[in-house]
Amino acid sequence: IARCWIVPNGARDVQDLVVDLEMKLAKDGTVLEAKVADRARMARDPRFRAAADSAQRAVLDPKCNPLPLNPEKYEEWKNLEMSFNPKDMY
Repeated sequence: IARCWIVPNGARDVQDLVVDLEMKLAKDGTVLEAKVADRARMARDPRFRAAADSAQRAVLDPKCNPLPLNPEKYEEWKNLEMSFNPKDMY
């Protein structure tokens, strides 16, 4: 996923824009739905909204989707939360 996530360039304090996505996945690892956990912040903070939109695009990008997950453990990961932290990118 990291290779598909484009961290917003030039945003002030971008390292503080941690985005958590709540995802629903198909048994083959395809991301069916990705919602931003902090919807209130997304509504009021344009910098966060840019980072969140970018994170959503990353998990839905065909180059990074489906996720390589073991289908035998589907019940464990069918609802998954993923955190996107720009600090990990630097």
